[in-house]
Amino acid sequence: MKTVCVFCGSSPGIDKIYAEKAYKTGEEIAIRKFTLVYGGSTLGLMGIVARGAIETGGKVIAVMPEFFREIVDQPKLDEIILAKDMHERKKIMYTRSDIFIILPGGLGTLEEGLEALTWCQLGLMSKPVGFLNTKGFFDDLLRMFHKFHKEGFIRKEHVEMILSDPDPSILLDKLIDHKIPRLNKWLDEKGNLKHI
Repeated sequence: MKTVCVFCGSSPGIDKIYAEKAYKTGEEIAIRKFTLVYGGSTLGLMGIVARGAIETGGKVIAVMPEFFREIVDQPKLDEIILAKDMHERKKIMYTRSDIFIILPGGLGTLEEGLEALTWCQLGLMSKPVGFLNTKGFFDDLLRMFHKFHKEGFIRKEHVEMILSDPDPSILLDKLIDHKIPRLNKWLDEKGNLKHI
């Protein structure tokens, strides 16, 4: 059974489509008999993703820092993992998950998703990461990744490992079939320093 980590906002967003797609994401994870790993909140898209999985009979694991435990009511969860801080929380989520989906959100969501991509780029893990591009939410960011490559800051292969789709079912299909390239960021095959 695969575990799918979802990073998303603790707010629902203005347009109702964000909530609809978040619920559908949780639902799709459960339908496929995968386990959802998420940040533990009942608020915003986080709570909606969890509800989608729970109400479809899926298994849900919450990973949260200890200070969240006292201020956020929890839905019916299969497991709650308490981390000492936000750094430990992310590490647990990265190691416990096989696939990563980034839904719309704010700074925390972006930071979590980009760190997962960085771990893949550095070879610390080899797990697919994708953006649920609801209503074109991530269009500018996806273009920015191409600019990073064009300006010589990341390799083409690292841009190509970043997947996206506006449909949760199609995105999951892409992620399940995707293989992350194992590339050494700084050395060529002879061990010499190389340029991106």
